[in-house]
Formats: sequence, structure tokens, C-alpha cells
Amino acid sequence: MKKLITILFISISLQACNQQAKNENPPAAIEERMSFFPVTSYIKGQITEITTYGLAPLQYDLRSSKKDSIWLNAAALDTVFKEFLEPLIDSTNLIETYEESKFVDQTIDAFTFTYTPKNETDTTLVIKRWDVYISTKTNKVQRVFIIKRAGKKELQLTWQNDEWCSIRTIGEDTNGKLVVEKEALIKWKYD
Repeated sequence: MKKLITILFISISLQACNQQAKNENPPAAIEERMSFFPVTSYIKGQITEITTYGLAPLQYDLRSSKKDSIWLNAAALDTVFKEFLEPLIDSTNLIETYEESKFVDQTIDAFTFTYTPKNETDTTLVIKRWDVYISTKTNKVQRVFIIKRAGKKELQLTWQNDEWCSIRTIGEDTNGKLVVEKEALIKWKYD
């Protein structure tokens, strides 16, 4: 399913680029419809694969001085990742408030898609930004990165395809300096 979603996403993007090249000066009534990568569906698909294949994710607490770890029950994964499954990240609900920029990043050999608010001063938006990295060789998602607001804190998710993810909670200390308050690494592929 991941391959199908990735191929579909890249095909739509390439078709949009070809169409734009053909219509250098399209009539004002014709508006190009952007298509965002369905990040929420992708993460839910990854969670389904973890549970379907009976993988046992191990969560490491990286902020603890003891570097604690616990095994996660597959049934608990929706709860662990809940903050990043809402609001739904796809084209239909966010296209009016976010814009996409894309380029080929040769340093990591990936197509990079970055989504940011059209109005960057709008602090009511829960999602500050998200990035999707797709391999130029395999056309598969390599990584997803999401930054969300959670009250006065910031939540960050880095999801490495088929391997691991990390979740960070960032807040301010008494001097107003940004600090990582919590950080967890969750692995389900052990090589």
C-alpha cells in the first residue's frame, strides 16, 4: 500500500508539473489544484504493518539518566501516536491553509516536500509544518517530520520508514530558553 500511495503521489505531482509547463499562461479561471501527501494515512499504514506483522516496538526514554526502555503493546500504538494522527493531514482539509514547496535534495538523495502555513503569523494552527522525504531511487517514503503546537509546548515527530520514530516535547525553561522536556525513540526494526 505504501508503494501505491507513493507512486500515486509522485505521479500526481509530475502530472501537475507537466500541465503547468504546457500552460505557461493559463486563463485566470483555471486554478491548479494542489495535492498534499496523505501523511496521516501513511502513519496509520505503518502502524497497521507493525501490528499485522506482530512486531514488538521498544520505546526508549532518552531524557532519563537511566535510559529506560519498555516494550509497547501493539494495541497501544494508536494511543502513543494519537497526537500525530489528528488533525488529519491530507489535501482535502489543509489545502486552504497550507502551501507546499518541493525540491530535490541531493545531499540526502530525496524529493523533499515541505508544508507550511500560508499565514505564518496564525498561531491558531495546530500543525506548524511537516516535511515528507521520498527516495529518488526507490520512490518510497524515507522519512516524515511533523511539528505541532500543544499549548505552550511543541511536539515533534520524526518517522523513519519501516524502522523507528522519535517523539520530542519541547518547552521553555525559566529563562525562556527552549529545552527538550521529553524524548522517546520507538524502534520496531532491529538490525
